[in-house]
Amino acid sequence: GDGVVTSGTASTPFGSAYEHDLNCQWALVPPAGAQGDLAIHFLSFDTEDSYDTLEVVQAASGDNYTLGIFSGSVLPTDLRITAGTAVYLVFRSDGSVARPGFKLSFQWACSCPCGSVCDASMTCQPCSSGSTCPTNTAADCYGHGTCSAGICHCDASPSLGYWDPTVQCMACATHYS
Repeated sequence: GDGVVTSGTASTPFGSAYEHDLNCQWALVPPAGAQGDLAIHFLSFDTEDSYDTLEVVQAASGDNYTLGIFSGSVLPTDLRITAGTAVYLVFRSDGSVARPGFKLSFQWACSCPCGSVCDASMTCQPCSSGSTCPTNTAADCYGHGTCSAGICHCDASPSLGYWDPTVQCMACATHYS
């Protein structure tokens, strides 16, 4: 079966073994109009190693990119995916061994450019640096730059070990302590 959800959990029929010859797909879509990152947390994982798989696929510009294929009984590490479009979970099982399957939780979180913050409907709204933008966040360039048209222009500080203006201050996108 297929389903479309924006947050919550996804799983094979949890509590019993999944069926043979499955090809199930879940579309994890951000709320309408939202831009965001998708966090996936694996709660349990037990499939027939190498034969029954969970594939995580991101759709972007008409192409699909496989972000991971998981199989076996080792719990996968959590995933954080920068995405503006749907991420698909595709579970396939073969015709032989059936195991308990998987259960995971997922949640979309805003990913706004500097000079904006995420509102309750996960939409980026403008904020003003020094007043309505939360401090020490991407919204205010982590306090080490100036935001102009959604781009951080960093204060160079080689003595502190961050922000090299010769590489377009890419480090402004990351928090440094």
